[in-house]
Amino acid sequence: MEIADSYQGFRYKILQTVSKSSASVDTIFSWLFIYFVKQRYTRADYAQLIQLLQQENLAVKKQFLEELYPYFGDLLRHSFFFTTAEIEVDEPLLEVAKRAFYTYWTLLSYANDGRNLIPEDEELKEKFAYFLRLESFDFLNLQYQILSQCNLARAQLNSANCQFTNFYKSNLIEADLGQADLSHANLSETNLNQANLQEATLHQTIFVRADLFNANLSRTNLQTAYLEDSILDKANFAQTKMRGVDLHSKKLFYCNFMGADLAYANLMYADLSFAQMEQVNLTEANLSHTLFHKADLRGALLRSARLEQANFQQANLQLADLRSTDVRGAVFRQADMRKVQAEPVILQYAERQQAQI
Repeated sequence: MEIADSYQGFRYKILQTVSKSSASVDTIFSWLFIYFVKQRYTRADYAQLIQLLQQENLAVKKQFLEELYPYFGDLLRHSFFFTTAEIEVDEPLLEVAKRAFYTYWTLLSYANDGRNLIPEDEELKEKFAYFLRLESFDFLNLQYQILSQCNLARAQLNSANCQFTNFYKSNLIEADLGQADLSHANLSETNLNQANLQEATLHQTIFVRADLFNANLSRTNLQTAYLEDSILDKANFAQTKMRGVDLHSKKLFYCNFMGADLAYANLMYADLSFAQMEQVNLTEANLSHTLFHKADLRGALLRSARLEQANFQQANLQLADLRSTDVRGAVFRQADMRKVQAEPVILQYAERQQAQI
């Protein structure tokens, strides 16, 4: 059966049968199983299903959602599996339940008009989070959903639509959010320790007081994200756009900023000890009183940056560009400054501190 036929058959049952007389939750599951679950549709089929849903007019989508949603809680409560006469299973029950959950949520979320669909009941909310932890679901749509204080450790949310999603105080340790759209998402006070956010969309994403220790934020754009009071030690910011960000007084030990764009950023009083910063762009950045102890700044662009009282002790600055910088009170003791581009007065100043020129 083609997925378009399955959708039309299931849609007819819901809009014509349920709307006229109530159906039991096990009947809904039977229809779901017959039209979708047992068909074992592919990723391309689900892409077509989403397209069919999106082509419906608003009135049909609203009615479809209104008829489907009341059964969602009971389906979660039963872990998306019922034993009925119409159902013959020839595979592990968990595989059936995962496909049933994924299909039902796809239908609900792509018919959604912007409301939160996740039940407030803690048991049901945990059941929802449980399914998200099981595997990566294609085209996962969590837009506008409230997933605060959920256990999503190691959840596979890569490429998911998480726009305006509320993850407040959730556990996202080692979660995969790579390439997810987290625009306007609330990740305040979440635990993102060792999480993967590589290439995620982070437009106005809220990370206030979030734990991003050892998290991967490489190849993202953090220019409009909110990072106040967040923990960033050992985080990976390689090739990340961070122009003008405020990292004042941040502890950034062992962070990876290789190839990152930090032009005009405020890193005043930040601690970048042991940071990897090869080829980083720090043009006109405020680096006064910043600590770069043993940091690797080979090929870094620091042109016109403020370096007053900055500490580059034992840092590697080979091939870095320090032209037009203000180095009053800066420390270059035992720094490697071979082939550095800088005015002679700066090089002489560093050499007097036993820097290697």
